[in-house]
Amino acid sequence: MRRTRLLVGLIGILALSLVVTGCLNLFAPKVGEVRGKVTYESGTPIEGAEVKLGTAVAKTNAQGEYAFTKIRHGTYDFSVVVNGTTVHTQKVTVGDKPAVVNVTVPDPVQYGKVVGTVKRDDGDPVAGATVRLGDRSTTTDADGAFEFSDVPYGTYTVRVEVDGKEHTEQVEVNAPEVSVHFVIEEAGPALVYDEDFSGPGDDPAAFGWTTHDGWSIVERDGKRWIQSAHEVETRAYIEIPDFAMAKLVIVEYTTILDSGAAAAVRILADDTSHLRGGTNFAFSLTSSELIMRRHTNNNYPGITPGTGNAIFSAPLGAAAGVGKAVQLRIVYDHENEQLDAYVNGEQVTGYPWPVPTDLLIQTETNTYLMLHSNANATGLWTDIKVWVE
Repeated sequence: MRRTRLLVGLIGILALSLVVTGCLNLFAPKVGEVRGKVTYESGTPIEGAEVKLGTAVAKTNAQGEYAFTKIRHGTYDFSVVVNGTTVHTQKVTVGDKPAVVNVTVPDPVQYGKVVGTVKRDDGDPVAGATVRLGDRSTTTDADGAFEFSDVPYGTYTVRVEVDGKEHTEQVEVNAPEVSVHFVIEEAGPALVYDEDFSGPGDDPAAFGWTTHDGWSIVERDGKRWIQSAHEVETRAYIEIPDFAMAKLVIVEYTTILDSGAAAAVRILADDTSHLRGGTNFAFSLTSSELIMRRHTNNNYPGITPGTGNAIFSAPLGAAAGVGKAVQLRIVYDHENEQLDAYVNGEQVTGYPWPVPTDLLIQTETNTYLMLHSNANATGLWTDIKVWVE
């Protein structure tokens, strides 16, 4: 009997315990978890980021992962702090199912330095050149060097202005220091006049030439030529404004001495009212040689007017001859004080010719190119080209 009562008592205690436990579970707060990963946009995990959920705080591991467990159900303020800066905030609701919150953070801004040089193609540095990168600018030092510091990583166009011309290079800033080097090629002389007299009509005026005594445009050997009158000493001329103060002048043309003593081209002339063009360099093609004269005020320096004394003459051999088409190229280099001459692509014997300093020509008024032929001589010219620097 006593055993029966003991057993009943134990069963009652157990039943009461189960009831109490059930009640406790019924009224206990529900909890859940929040987990996720914090990475940069590039996919790199962020280690050590501070993740806050309400008042709870977690740190991301080496894989950028974090986790909050046993968090009461509810809605919480959620934030991520990287390197002391809050980079993300939102609301997160914790429920029966785990909440997964992955956060992507913009990649950090990295900075590099852009260094470089600006040099000419002969290796000489360009000092004082303006260099631009974005909205920043600087100038090159005496060695042609420049530098931009604290440049955010990215692709940029570096611009350099030299002699009024802009040069550009692309540079990718993706390291603490990157370099870009400019080599400025000498532009060389510019073509400022090019005439082959193609087109209708036989009047040189239609091509910009002023003539005297019956010049004309004629057809010969498949080309069109400007041709001088035969009976008298005569001239034709055109202004080349770029001749003014030129450092370098190149005149190239094809000519025929059809008859008579000589047919000439005068460069850098300044007096079109006179047959000899005032002050200029004259190159006369004869049947056998190229004669160069430096005229001063329509005369040869120190020579009695009308004597026709030559300053320099060079034999042309088989290249010259009456009725032969000859290509001449005259180069006047004011800075280096010399004249050069080429016939049919070959340098003429004795050239380059050093020009005495007192015979150099560089003014605002020596701007004419003049053609000239003697009396009883006929000259023809075509493919006239002028380059100037």
